[in-house]
Amino acid sequence: MRSLSAGCAALAAALALLAGCASDDPPDAAAPATAATTGADTAGRAGTDHVATDHDGHAIGPVTYEGGTISPVRQAPPLKLRDIDGRMVDIRDLRGAPVLVTFVYANCPDVCPLIMNSLAEARRDAGKAGRATRVIAVSVDPAGDTPAVVRRFLDQRGVAGFVDYLIGSRPALERTWADWGVATDVPTDDPELIEHTSLIYGVSASGELVTAYPVGFESAAVARDLPRLAAS
Repeated sequence: MRSLSAGCAALAAALALLAGCASDDPPDAAAPATAATTGADTAGRAGTDHVATDHDGHAIGPVTYEGGTISPVRQAPPLKLRDIDGRMVDIRDLRGAPVLVTFVYANCPDVCPLIMNSLAEARRDAGKAGRATRVIAVSVDPAGDTPAVVRRFLDQRGVAGFVDYLIGSRPALERTWADWGVATDVPTDDPELIEHTSLIYGVSASGELVTAYPVGFESAAVARDLPRLAAS
């Protein structure tokens, strides 16, 4: 993985894979965005140290994440939407616990189910830190992600008990996509399918956006990072 710098949207784009959820290709066949197209400086390496802070903002020393290290670290972008039961979820209210954020849609045939399965494995394998972790999935399909469709998807993936799946109107979701640097595209030859940025973002218990994982990530790597996210 590579470290990131520049603005938040560029940060996301530099690691992002625009997942071909419409494609027959495997998830790791997608090509990452480049620094030339995003304007981001992607120089760096896996395992870059980040000087973490405690929940009161005091520095507690360097932490090495197995995901890509985002630099400069900053508070997570705004994220406030309703879940499929109508409850408002605001990422600012989740400080004190690690949070994983991803962007998916329920009718995705390949990449999104893979993300959900891997997050379930990571949460299980991380033990106590995993049980404390909140997982937020934000819809990239405002028309298709109805509460009934999403509930069926979550049940099928075995994640119904711990994933906050957030939905909303297109304008509300587009604001969130922009804040998190998420790109979406509907192929003109197949409007039922959606291509979208498929990062998994790691937010520390102090509310900082500190790391990101591409599609095809190893669930064990995320599991090892969750205690680090919980402690910082």
